Amino acid sequence: MGPFWDIPPGVVNCSGKGLSVVPLALPRNTGILLLSSNRLASVSTASFQHLPELAELDLSGNALGALHTGPPLPLLQELVLSHNALGVLPTLQGLPALTRLALAHNNIS
Repeated sequence: MGPFWDIPPGVVNCSGKGLSVVPLALPRNTGILLLSSNRLASVSTASFQHLPELAELDLSGNALGALHTGPPLPLLQELVLSHNALGVLPTLQGLPALTRLALAHNNIS
């Protein structure tokens, strides 16, 4: 058995893939999406609308300068934005279930 068998169902690990955009071809049942250590400069919640079960999103370690919210992610509970280039606190509209927000190591003043 390899490392892929150790990942629980609903977890998609796209960390360290050099991505500059959020991939579209993700399983609809994705509950945890790991997109850390990529090259994402700007992300919108619209990029995740095809993932109705998304509960945890890790965007840490990118060059993220902007997070655009608007289209709701009603089940998202955890949003990790640490180690990015955010200069302002993102507007968190459309995230009614959010209980954990990680923003350490950004440029927020």
